[in-house]
Amino acid sequence: MNLVPVVEFRPTEYQTKHHEMPENSKANSLELWDAYWRNSLADSGIITLEPYANGSWLVETEILLNNKKTIELMLIKHLTNFKSGLIKSISEEVGALYGGYILEIDEKLKIYPECCGSLKDIQEWKDISEWEDSQETTLWIGHPWLMVSAIDEEYLQFRRTAEYREPPKPVIFQVKKSDLKLAIRIAEDNLFKFQEVIWPILRNIIPKNAEEVLKILVYGSEP
Repeated sequence: MNLVPVVEFRPTEYQTKHHEMPENSKANSLELWDAYWRNSLADSGIITLEPYANGSWLVETEILLNNKKTIELMLIKHLTNFKSGLIKSISEEVGALYGGYILEIDEKLKIYPECCGSLKDIQEWKDISEWEDSQETTLWIGHPWLMVSAIDEEYLQFRRTAEYREPPKPVIFQVKKSDLKLAIRIAEDNLFKFQEVIWPILRNIIPKNAEEVLKILVYGSEP
C-alpha cells in the first residue's frame, strides 16, 4: 500500500492561448485529455512533465524534486494575487497546493483526490488512521469524499460516495491500520523532501513571507 503526494497542474492556469477542451469524458478520451493538458502546460514552457497517469492532471511531488523551474512557475501561478498586492491576509487568502494523495491499494484499486483536494489533507489521513468507531466518519479528499468506519482494532472500511446520488455499486474496501500508518509516514517523508526543494525557491519569490507561506502551501492555514 502506498499514499502518494501529488500536485494538480490545472491546464487553464498555464495556457497563454485558447485550447479546445475535449467534449468527451476522460474515461472515454484519455489521449485527447492528455494532449489538452500537455499543450496547455507547453504554453508556459513546461514540456517534459509527466502526469501520474495518462489523462490525469496530477503530478507526483517526487517527480517535481528535480524540476525546480517547474516548481518556480507553479509557485508563481499559485501566488499571483499575493505577489500583486491583492492579498492582505496570508492565512486567509493563500491556500495549500491543489492535489492531495493517491491511495494505492493494489494495481487495480487506486483512490484519487477529488475536486478541492490539497496537500494539507495529509492531516485527514493521519486522523482517519486512528479512527476506532464503527460509525462512519468523513475522510476529506475533496468532493466527493470517502466514508470510513472501523471494523475492529486492526481494520478500517472505506466507502466511496457520490455528490448527487449514490452510485449503483459504491466501491467498498478494507485497509489494515498498520499498513495505512506506514504509508502515511512515507508520504510525510516525501512532503518533507518537497518542502526542502520549495524553500529556497519560495524565498526568492516572496522573501518576507516565505516561512509562513511554505507551511500553508503544504499544511494549510490551520494552527
